[in-house]
Amino acid sequence: MDYRTYSEFYSDLSEKLSSWDVVLGTSAESVDRETCFITHRNSVTEWGDDKPIISSSTYDLVFLTKRAAFTKREVIEWLSGGVNYQTYDEETGYHIFTGSVTLYGSNSLPEE
Repeated sequence: MDYRTYSEFYSDLSEKLSSWDVVLGTSAESVDRETCFITHRNSVTEWGDDKPIISSSTYDLVFLTKRAAFTKREVIEWLSGGVNYQTYDEETGYHIFTGSVTLYGSNSLPEE
């Protein structure tokens, strides 16, 4: 799905994962329920009118879930390449899945 702004993407993801914590970055004070971490991987610029313009930004998502299967169909269909199982963390009891999404346009970064 194409999003014009990071805020729109974050809002939609939070709605799709309404019972989860959705965190920008890779850390939280504690993880006490299913959690999605969003990490900025890169942004691509193009030149227009002699100045750089952000054309897209890609984000990696890490999903922590108690189930060994990722069952959020609307999220799987929505991400670039779906989701991939990574490992089980015995210490926390969470299964770890990853995915990525690319947002397009100059508003593809979070507000400062």
